[in-house]
Amino acid sequence: MYNINKVINNYMIVNMDETALFLNMSPKKTINEKGDNTIMIKTLGQEKQRISILLSVSAEGDKLAALVVFKGKPNGKICKNLNNNLYVKQKYLFVRCNTNGWCTKSIMNDYNNDIWEPYINKHKFDMGRALLIFDNAPMHTGKDIENIFINKNKRLVYIPKGLTSILQPLDIAINNLFKKGIQEKYTQYITENNNCSKIERNIFLNWIYEVWYSSKYITKQVIINTFKATGISLDINGSENGLIKSYEWAKEHMNNCFTEKEIEKNVEFNLEDRK
Repeated sequence: MYNINKVINNYMIVNMDETALFLNMSPKKTINEKGDNTIMIKTLGQEKQRISILLSVSAEGDKLAALVVFKGKPNGKICKNLNNNLYVKQKYLFVRCNTNGWCTKSIMNDYNNDIWEPYINKHKFDMGRALLIFDNAPMHTGKDIENIFINKNKRLVYIPKGLTSILQPLDIAINNLFKKGIQEKYTQYITENNNCSKIERNIFLNWIYEVWYSSKYITKQVIINTFKATGISLDINGSENGLIKSYEWAKEHMNNCFTEKEIEKNVEFNLEDRK
């Protein structure tokens, strides 16, 4: 295996992935008397309403701003109201709306302009070039995406299909921890507000901010560990190889993933610059 951080600083190795949340998140477990035939679980009738969230983390443990996609007209009342949220105004979160609340290639362009480019510009003078790691979802691929995310200072690496559970840091632990945090907020809210009929979108935005940026749910060290578990940011002396998730499996199956030849071909970084 080849270590990407041999030629790129860990701050500039970033994984982005989108995950879905449903506005109704009723707990899957409850406490009742043994033998009860009927168990009542409170729901708010929002089971089919979903949002998409684009989360990004760096191999150094940074959390980039989250982009949240709601269902609604792009310039409609819902979107304008959400953009008045305090955390959106402060650019901790970004909000977009479209007809189904899914990530699209247009959303990917917004992600580049609002989140990825500003992050690069923040570090570019002392951190060199930047590498973004995607899975092979349709909205991440194609010439139009390459034109957005590839230039002399930016490169893409795609995780091979079927290997995201092994090679994508966000999939290993972070997405799950994030959703557990939102579930905790939801359960607490409906427990304390027995008469509520639905949860407003702005409340969900506040939860996203509180969970994403709190070390209670996702610590910097957890993020660093997930990159090491994929083999992306291991120490180049080999001392951390045992941290790879299923290392023996990785040695057998990952010889063609993130190899030196692959990096030189697709990322085109001059190794001499980093020696």
